[in-house]
Amino acid sequence: MTASLDPLIYLKKALQLDSGHKASACAFAKFLIEQGEWKQAVEFINDFMMETDGFTELYNHLAMAYLGQKMISEAEDSIMKALAKEPRSKDTLFTAFRIKKSKGDKYAALYYIERIIRYDQACSDTFIEMASLLNEPSELHRRINVLEIALALSPTDESLFSRLVLDYCHYFDSTSVANLDRDLVENFKLMQLKAPSFSISESLKDKLKKAAQKVSGL
Repeated sequence: MTASLDPLIYLKKALQLDSGHKASACAFAKFLIEQGEWKQAVEFINDFMMETDGFTELYNHLAMAYLGQKMISEAEDSIMKALAKEPRSKDTLFTAFRIKKSKGDKYAALYYIERIIRYDQACSDTFIEMASLLNEPSELHRRINVLEIALALSPTDESLFSRLVLDYCHYFDSTSVANLDRDLVENFKLMQLKAPSFSISESLKDKLKKAAQKVSGL
């Protein structure tokens, strides 16, 4: 990209003309974060907020920049300020989720991902993120339900379909026929009908066939 067409030049000029321009500040902070310039982003945002009041989007960017440096305490402080101003912001809630997940605080991470879903139920990635937290044997049933929703939102996602097949197979392997959940069995049978539409491995086909045999009489 030639210098004359580089949008960063115009962004810097916008900040020079109006150092308190919030949209330009957010765009520049986002650019730095995307480039992995975490420390520079923190310095820029903190300097900018000395000249103007903090606001949701910029606090969110600050939290992301701190998270990039693994400064979890500072990231949490910044995201709490963002949430105090706009508690329903999906971007802010997702940053809060990422912070808690990186910290290993599973239940706090689930809390934030569930809040996102409460406000937006149309994004399969959100449900996939939620499923990634449900990693205990006792949570397998719930993870399958969550992945079912994700697949319904992204019906042609082959990796998601394969992941769901593996979870179903794990469920059937670890559960006696007498204790199988009938709703899961019915959902699995419906999922089987979709299998020919996906390019799955031979080993996965074998697992699917074995699971189908176990539930064939139910």
